[in-house]
Amino acid sequence: MCRAISSVVRTLCAGAVLAGVALAQTPTPPVRPAPLPGSRSDPNSPAQIGRTHLTEYLDNLAAAYTSTRAESIGLIKSLADAEARQARVRKQIMSLVGTLPERTPLNPRTLGSTQADGFRIEKVLFDSQPSFPVTALLYVPDGAPADTKFPAILMSPGHSPAGKAGDYSAAALFARNGFVVLSYDPIGQGERLQYPDPAKPGSSLATGPTGEHGEASLKPMLIGDTFALYELWDAMRGIDYLAQLPEVDAKHIGAFGCSGGGSEGYLLHQTTEDVHISNCTFAGLVFACIGIGSETSGGIRNVRIEHCKFTGAKTFALYIKTRPGRGAFIEDIVANNLDVSGTQGGLIRFKLLGSGKQDESPVPGNDGIPTVRNFRFSNIRVTDAPILVDGTSVHPDKPLEGFSLVNITGTCAKGIYLANVRRAEIKNISVTGYAGALINTSNVTGIGLNGAAPTDAPKPDDPVPLPAQPYQLH
Repeated sequence: MCRAISSVVRTLCAGAVLAGVALAQTPTPPVRPAPLPGSRSDPNSPAQIGRTHLTEYLDNLAAAYTSTRAESIGLIKSLADAEARQARVRKQIMSLVGTLPERTPLNPRTLGSTQADGFRIEKVLFDSQPSFPVTALLYVPDGAPADTKFPAILMSPGHSPAGKAGDYSAAALFARNGFVVLSYDPIGQGERLQYPDPAKPGSSLATGPTGEHGEASLKPMLIGDTFALYELWDAMRGIDYLAQLPEVDAKHIGAFGCSGGGSEGYLLHQTTEDVHISNCTFAGLVFACIGIGSETSGGIRNVRIEHCKFTGAKTFALYIKTRPGRGAFIEDIVANNLDVSGTQGGLIRFKLLGSGKQDESPVPGNDGIPTVRNFRFSNIRVTDAPILVDGTSVHPDKPLEGFSLVNITGTCAKGIYLANVRRAEIKNISVTGYAGALINTSNVTGIGLNGAAPTDAPKPDDPVPLPAQPYQLH
């Protein structure tokens, strides 16, 4: 599967799996405050004490798993470390999910087709297991030669009773931009209700998708199985369905989902090593158009952004962020041939000293300062940016190694501000409208810095201290 596609779409996913093994001590339950007026129940009442103890026990388990995960990720110092952890986590996930079924014939069939604006929608069925049909919609772009092979996306809906029908807008957007999309109904959603209400067609006796999933989880557990196994297998067979289509490039298949669909995207576990974003238009109404970070403890590398338009951003068009305590690295970030306008913050910002909340078990000392290197930006046309580059938030103990800004044209209110950078290259900057010096630096070496004015750099926080006792993996 294409890691470039999956890496982009998975940034929209939400979902988590507790895949570590930890031992948790249950502390004395805290005294809970009296319930507010109108609350449903008093957790300290005798009728609720069992539920209260269970909730506290599960919360403590979750906290221990979260701490273990943070420490484990913080120990990653190399690609080999990251790949070794990937293998361990995948093995643990699969041991929790269960043994996958055997691949059996998909028996694909098409039940009808509807023409839409720029694509057609086919109503399809395939069998993920014998006599276990999956209902789905296949979106196919229009207007391509008969021998064209498209990249494809498996779209897993979130917790919507409508299932696949609720993903029309996102699926249509992908289809109009040249992707084949398979949007399917998970078990308990859309046309696959397991507990239908005979008095209310289309409704569930379990009240909703999470109720359907909860009820459906009980029976498999009695035989040592999991509901997640069936959801995962449906998704994997969905990829098999896409791969056998003549109009799909089987090497370029990604996964997309949110909420419940994000969990399935996570379980598919298509590891991302490269990100390639091209020919897109962005408008960041909440934050940046493209944000990289701030949780970077697994490392980020080889991100290429090209031939894109940025038509507005609440902050910056490109925003790279992390903080000491995360460790790992951000490296080889390349952006080329961009048109940028309407940004409220500016063109580029890297904030590497204090972005995001500190982890519960941060990586101490110099190892906890992320390594950053090789940020390259070229051939960018910018209109009325408040600032070209806000790049002073870099740690002096681990400078940015390699930064280039080449062939930039347009208008801006302020120029380029850099601190703690090695091997900078600034060339062919043709912008107007800025106040003060075009280039402003503090502790920067490289070429193209003639005439640079001095600037202040923010002082980093004290290093993350060593813990009283080294953290022990459980």
